[in-house]
Formats: sequence, C-alpha cells, structure tokens
Amino acid sequence: MSEEKPALISPLGTAIKFGLAMGVLLIIYLYFTTRKTIEDNHSLDGNYNILNLLMVLVPIVLAILEHRRKFAGRPMRITEGLGAGVITVFIGGAIAAVFLFIYYYGNSDVMQALEKISLKENPGTTQNIIEAGDFKKAILACLSFYMLTFMVGFILSLISSLFLFKRKA
Repeated sequence: MSEEKPALISPLGTAIKFGLAMGVLLIIYLYFTTRKTIEDNHSLDGNYNILNLLMVLVPIVLAILEHRRKFAGRPMRITEGLGAGVITVFIGGAIAAVFLFIYYYGNSDVMQALEKISLKENPGTTQNIIEAGDFKKAILACLSFYMLTFMVGFILSLISSLFLFKRKA
C-alpha cells in the first residue's frame, strides 16, 4: 500500500496578514529613525538595528507558528515553515520599500539631509552617487533596503523554521 500524501496547506493567507503587520511596523520604524537621524545629524547606533531585526523576526515567528497550527497534529516540514516566513518578509519588505521610495522621493529635504549626513560620515562617497538625481537615489535606497530586509528575513525564516517545525511523534 502506498502512503497517501497530505493535502497542501497554503501559507499565503497567514503570510499576507503578518506581512502587512511587518510592513506597518517597518514603516513606523523607518519614519521615526529617519527623523531621529536628521535631528541628531548623525547615523543611529546599533540598538536601532536590533529593534529593526526584532520588527522582522517577530512577524516571521508568529506567521510560522500560526501556519503550524493549521496542520492539526500532522508534522509540518521545515520547507512549509520557511515558505510562510519568506512570503511574510517578501510582503512586509515590499510595503516598507514602497513607503521608503515615496517618503524619500516625495520629500527632497529628507533626501538632502540624509545625503549631508552620509557625506559627513563617509567622505569617500563616489561622485556618481552625489551627482545622481533624487529619483535614482530613492530607487537605490529602496532596493538596498528591500534586498537587505529580504536576505535577513530569509535567514531568520530558515532558523525559525528549524526551531519551530513539528517532528513526527
């Protein structure tokens, strides 16, 4: 007799819910850290990076846990938890990156203030980046933020899935 394959349980609904929550958390974080950076006239310290990491990690873990509850006693594979986490960070990071683009590109004062701080702290900045238009700078900031968030989120999803998956009894 062949063993019957269990039905696939999609993580999409769970990931959308927690991805939206992650996006909102990251938008709030980006807004306030950008304002604080401009007010203090220097980049923020590492404590804010830990806060950012938590804002990515908590929704991922909650999404994996909620997705795991759908399995009703059946073991959840690591890849199923990883899928829930990756889709969550994909959605949350995309929402925050769109906000970042609109906020930076729509507010040239913010972009110029951040550029001055960056030039002060990194005097070796290339002339190409300095001469690039606001649109290019906003796109570069969004893409670099999104890629970093996605890579960190993927790693956190993998680690969380390893710790949270259900083994066969």
